[in-house]
Amino acid sequence: MSENILKQFIFQVIAANKFSIQIDESIDIQNNAQLIENFCEEFLFCEPFLTTATGLDIFKKVDDFFRKNNLVWSNYVGICSDGAPAMLGNRIGFCKRVKEVNLNVLIIHCFLHRENLATKKIQPELYSVLQDVIQIVNFIKARALNSRIFHAMCDEMGLQYVNLLYHSDVRWLSRGKILSRVMYLRLEIHIFLTEKNHAFVDNFNDESWVAKLAFLSDIFGWLN
Repeated sequence: MSENILKQFIFQVIAANKFSIQIDESIDIQNNAQLIENFCEEFLFCEPFLTTATGLDIFKKVDDFFRKNNLVWSNYVGICSDGAPAMLGNRIGFCKRVKEVNLNVLIIHCFLHRENLATKKIQPELYSVLQDVIQIVNFIKARALNSRIFHAMCDEMGLQYVNLLYHSDVRWLSRGKILSRVMYLRLEIHIFLTEKNHAFVDNFNDESWVAKLAFLSDIFGWLN
């Protein structure tokens, strides 16, 4: 059934004459790198990398797939990927390799990573608040006892959310979710940090800091 579906997709791609792909690297449960290409909201193919996952490795995987299925690079008009060096490296990145076989291909940045794009140009004072939030969350979440106490406290108060969320650079909704959760639980976090005599407790007494937190929560929530 899978082979039949793939054949139908390949037939549609060839019939369309021109095509573009969204390409990304994903890590499975065994930490194996998987190259994923997306077409018409369906996976075109998923191939494992046994060792390295450089731009050349990615290009060879895609090139082998194209050759096997009679797809030609001259009909390849667009790439959508994240900003990883393996994809966008100036000398050996995947996109650079594609440009060598098709100079006219259009390269765009995946909109799912717009949080990362936003933080690259964020003002230092706002970035500082974001880093403070990450440290606060890590202080509570990274220690099992702290996490259990905070959970119990929020549960006793009858709150909708009783846990904070970890931040991860590679998760595209991470910043928006962590900021909105901290904003929602800011009073409870303040109480908890006060009991722990934590250095960041004064941040929640600073109206300017809280205002910036609210601004970041709104902006990244809007981006999400």
